[in-house]
Amino acid sequence: MVRTAAVLDADGTARHVPWARSVDALVAVWEADVTWRVAEFARADVEVTEAANLASMPRDHVRVDVPRSRARRCPPTS
Repeated sequence: MVRTAAVLDADGTARHVPWARSVDALVAVWEADVTWRVAEFARADVEVTEAANLASMPRDHVRVDVPRSRARRCPPTS
């Protein structure tokens, strides 16, 4: 399985995500209620807008439905 990762904003979007168009799943983290959440989304559940960086490498924009996710709380670090 091929994955990529993204840090989402409050709307469930992230820009310039490497190779999002070609992966099987997206692992995303985002801040909610003063804590961080993490979830894995199947590619079929990710809206991808293809884009590229100046070197013409895929750096896509993604959007996911964060409220419908089965997110887990990230444990605090010391």
